[in-house]
Amino acid sequence: MYAQPDILPGNWQVLIAWKVIQRCWKYVTTMAGAYPIGIDWLEADYLLRVSGIDMSRLLLEKLQVIEKIQIEAALEKGDK
Repeated sequence: MYAQPDILPGNWQVLIAWKVIQRCWKYVTTMAGAYPIGIDWLEADYLLRVSGIDMSRLLLEKLQVIEKIQIEAALEKGDK
C-alpha cells in the first residue's frame, strides 16, 4: 500500500513551489529530440507570487537543486 513519504515541514513549501513551476521549463530541440535546459525563473517567480509563495534565497537554492536533478535525469535518459 502507498504511504506518504516523510517530508520535513520546511520542505513542504519547496514541493508545493515545485509543483507550481512545472510548466516553466525551457527546452532545446535537436535532431535527437527535445531536452530541458532549465527553468524560466522569471516566469517561475511570477507564478509563485501569484500563488502566494515568496521566493526566498533558500527556496530558490532548493528548487535549483531539484532542477539540476531533473535535467541530469532527462539527459541520462536521452543518452540511452
